[in-house]
Amino acid sequence: MWMMRIEIPDEQGRPHNILDEPKWMDTVWMPRNGGRVVFRTRFADYTGRWVHHCPVLLHEDHGMIQTVRSTDRAKDSNYSA
Repeated sequence: MWMMRIEIPDEQGRPHNILDEPKWMDTVWMPRNGGRVVFRTRFADYTGRWVHHCPVLLHEDHGMIQTVRSTDRAKDSNYSA
């Protein structure tokens, strides 16, 4: 099992999981009835591809799974500040 430090911001980008330090976690609860969750993390010592998915198999089968690529080059990032 691979876990990472994540921060869950609210709709305005403020930390939602009000903690002094992000905590180690490997799951995030999704809101019922079509909600969404945004999470932030930093890949300090890992570049490459990894899978981000819902652990409920039926949900994975309906599209709640994706491949994420981390890179050490800002120009390859799809994130904009």
